[in-house]
Amino acid sequence: MLNEFRQDPVSGEWVLFSTGRAKKPRFQDEKPFYQSKEECFFEPEKMAQQETPVAIYSHGQIVNDLSTDWTTVVIPNKFPALKKGVCGPVMNVGPFVVAAASGFHELVITRDHEKSFTQFNDAETAEVIQAYRDRYAVIAKDNCGEYISIFHNHGRLAGASVYHNHSQILSMPLVPTSIVRHINGAREYFEKTGQRIHEALLAWEIAEGKRIVYQNENLIAFCTYVSRSVYEMKIFPKRAS
Repeated sequence: MLNEFRQDPVSGEWVLFSTGRAKKPRFQDEKPFYQSKEECFFEPEKMAQQETPVAIYSHGQIVNDLSTDWTTVVIPNKFPALKKGVCGPVMNVGPFVVAAASGFHELVITRDHEKSFTQFNDAETAEVIQAYRDRYAVIAKDNCGEYISIFHNHGRLAGASVYHNHSQILSMPLVPTSIVRHINGAREYFEKTGQRIHEALLAWEIAEGKRIVYQNENLIAFCTYVSRSVYEMKIFPKRAS
């Protein structure tokens, strides 16, 4: 089974090859994107057949097992894109650079089969974010990890293969090329202007007031002036970290 990153020698882009992902369940395009509770892998009665949980929550509290009234659970992905193991060296294969795809690949699953983020109340949303934060803190201690990605796909067009509400957490032994470009661009902007780019963007969006979706005293969500897709939004803290 192949699990490795390969770098394009021209663009510098890293591409992840993971043949085991081909075994994950998929929907046929002509069928509606829905699974009944009976079909779902993430229902409480079937969770015992999944991987051993690494974190379990019940109404905002950490619990020890699935026999309780759990509301959010974190498990290793049954079809991981990355494999836990010892970090290997970056190797040259002909004109290419190759690195072992070692890292974590976990699922954050909420209990209610029919509810997604748009129907969550504040407490339910906070519990999922708590799970993100807790697992990030644990995974960040791994010596193989250079970058952690937390994402949520909703619907077939977004890449989801299971209807039941779930998010994914991946750690990678390298920083994605797009993130490196963002870091370098932010550094260059600061060197030219003496100002942090995110502070400049935030100040300009607030002054413009045209693209703000929501804000409170701590955070602001807005559509960017250079949105790359419909409905793209960014969430910024109002205070510099």
